Amino acid sequence: MGLIVAALLRLFLMLLVSLCLLLPAQEGPSHLRDLAKLNDCQLAELFARGTVPECLASMKTRGRVFTKPGCLSSRLLGVSLWPLWHGKQIDMECGVMRNRLPGGLEVVPAAVEIRPSLADGDPAVIFDYKGMQKKATQFAEVAFDEVRQVHDGLWLGRMWLRQKDGTAEPSAWFGLQEVR
Repeated sequence: MGLIVAALLRLFLMLLVSLCLLLPAQEGPSHLRDLAKLNDCQLAELFARGTVPECLASMKTRGRVFTKPGCLSSRLLGVSLWPLWHGKQIDMECGVMRNRLPGGLEVVPAAVEIRPSLADGDPAVIFDYKGMQKKATQFAEVAFDEVRQVHDGLWLGRMWLRQKDGTAEPSAWFGLQEVR
């Protein structure tokens, strides 16, 4: 009886290994909902592996905020913010990004440039709100975003907040999915 169980177990393991070899390897996040499942450390690792394409084109994106990465509350809050923040419209020719809101509004502009990330010193696309705001949106002057492409059409970003002492502190993570 023991030999039969051992033989069946070996056969089962061989089938399992064969099946695993036939399945395609998991590539990583390819959609905003995939990013919403990651915790803070996983998002940081993914951001570190992200890239800045050589040729950046203008794009319209859907966006999602991850306030407490990996937690159910982040998934729910990120979804609930969708009625308020739809994403970003990036115009590379003019070097300007605007946040998309309901009704087709594009507000709270930022200058777009490529410069070293505060996170690791590697290149990132920076959306800098400083000096771009009208009176109603001056609250945004203290913020800038760093984004990198983590999959075709998928971008991961981190908002940073400038401190009075000249440093910057990381704030919320967010994802951008290109709308094609």
